[in-house]
Amino acid sequence: GAGFIVMPCNTVHIFLDAIRASVKIPVLSIVDAAVDAVAALPDVKTIGLLASPAVVKTGLYHDALAARGIETLAPNAEGQEAVREIIFAVKAGDKSAAQRERLLAVCGSLVERGAQALILGCTELPLLAGPDDFSVPAVDTLAVLADAAIHYARAA
Repeated sequence: GAGFIVMPCNTVHIFLDAIRASVKIPVLSIVDAAVDAVAALPDVKTIGLLASPAVVKTGLYHDALAARGIETLAPNAEGQEAVREIIFAVKAGDKSAAQRERLLAVCGSLVERGAQALILGCTELPLLAGPDDFSVPAVDTLAVLADAAIHYARAA
């Protein structure tokens, strides 16, 4: 009896087309919601992406953002490994100041490389730091997906 599906996980969106093909109701996209939020930011042409290795490797956000004329920067190999470790630490219940500082350091590196805004492209990351903790705007993918779901439900 559901009217639509919301998947609060960025990585599973790698399979979005297959999921949509297997159901008869709409499936909202966390990627589309996040890209819309980034596109709404004034004068942002370069975004820093913090996400699981699978999301980064598949180009899930890179392609969607490029279609809007926005360049995507991912962390270097060391930074990406730190993001992976941070995600697993949060999943294990570690939301310590040390994990937060590691996240902020990776974000700072992306900003130094030219990121004008950030995508927190894993739903565990906002549990460590929010938009006000960064020197540039940050898009919380879970928050924008929740907003999209509310708007979709109200319009339905």
